[in-house]
Amino acid sequence: MKHRRSFPLLLTALLVLTLGITGAAAIEKPLTQAQGDFTAEGTLGASCSESTLGDLLADAVLEETGAQIAVLPAGVMTGTLEKGAVFQSDLERVIPENAELVTARLTAAELAALLEQGVSKLSRNESEQIDPASAWDGFPQVSGFSWEYDVSAPEGKRLQYISYDGQELDLTDRQTTYTVASVPALFDGSLGYPSCSFERTGTDLRQALRDYCAARDSISTPASRAAAIGTASYPIKDRLPVMAIVIVGILIALIASIPKWKEEKHFSFRGK
Repeated sequence: MKHRRSFPLLLTALLVLTLGITGAAAIEKPLTQAQGDFTAEGTLGASCSESTLGDLLADAVLEETGAQIAVLPAGVMTGTLEKGAVFQSDLERVIPENAELVTARLTAAELAALLEQGVSKLSRNESEQIDPASAWDGFPQVSGFSWEYDVSAPEGKRLQYISYDGQELDLTDRQTTYTVASVPALFDGSLGYPSCSFERTGTDLRQALRDYCAARDSISTPASRAAAIGTASYPIKDRLPVMAIVIVGILIALIASIPKWKEEKHFSFRGK
């Protein structure tokens, strides 16, 4: 009789446990699958170089806001989004402090000045590599364009070019404007960038990444969009096209062979 009375209680406990497990599983349903690691860390982290996590977040912001360009300060991200199932809790981990997303209208010249300032703090170590000690929270992670900067150049002259929609921008253009999405810290002066007016979008960084992930069965490493030259790993000479190097080499060889040709012609004549 005692066992009969405890049976309903046991059944209820099992039902509650089952519902709890089912509910937890529903909450932890993966948003997508990551085909590789997305990190803000490494030998050079997001605070002083392009990062896969920075590229991913910037791409998500661009898609969420519908802006033309996205520029995020490195300080909004941390850690690594590991390969495999991606959950909401993972997004909260790599974006430790959520921030609203805003947009501003910047001219090409203003965008150039912003990026110039973004790389101004970089320095090189004795090995002519970027010094990790020169990292800072404002380093730009971008989407919507590609760019190149020369770490060996003096401050204020490091930005080499910005390529948008297949065209190189005029870095002095103060007429053409672009919608740039970011977090308020990039535009309100708190990071040391020039302050400017901006508009709220009604969404935030975590929501942007969530929507980006949920819209895809899987996410893979985004294409690179930044090149840091003037370092031992990417010297300025590497910018020269391969064919140009080959042509120069041939010309040098031809010039060097002229004395030999003259000598051969001279002795050939004497032998006749």
